[in-house]
Amino acid sequence: MEYVYFLKCSENTIYTGHTQDLEERLWMHTKGENEFFGLKLHCVINERGEILAFVLTPGNMDDRMPLTGSNLLSRIHGKLFGDRGYVSQSLFEQLFNDGIHLITKIRNNMKNSLMLTTGARTGSL
Repeated sequence: MEYVYFLKCSENTIYTGHTQDLEERLWMHTKGENEFFGLKLHCVINERGEILAFVLTPGNMDDRMPLTGSNLLSRIHGKLFGDRGYVSQSLFEQLFNDGIHLITKIRNNMKNSLMLTTGARTGSL
């Protein structure tokens, strides 16, 4: 049987992996013998903290892929909050055209882009 597990790491991050032997994997993690890159959990929740959708991806996959390559956002509208890993001009524009406002922290090399203002769509700033 295959198991998915979550470990809280010393840097206060969450590591996600999978294994058939939980005890062996935990021992490998504590010994620092971790060669597996793990999994990423992409989760969409509402304002009440309820899970609306989720997808697990390999740890080496680009964070933006689940937003375009799956039905993760098929029932989503309004605002979508994400970290800097989700930033790209083409993804921002695609989501904007689908009625989703992507909100992330700003990268230093980012240009001004489309923004919603009281429900109306405007051009570049």
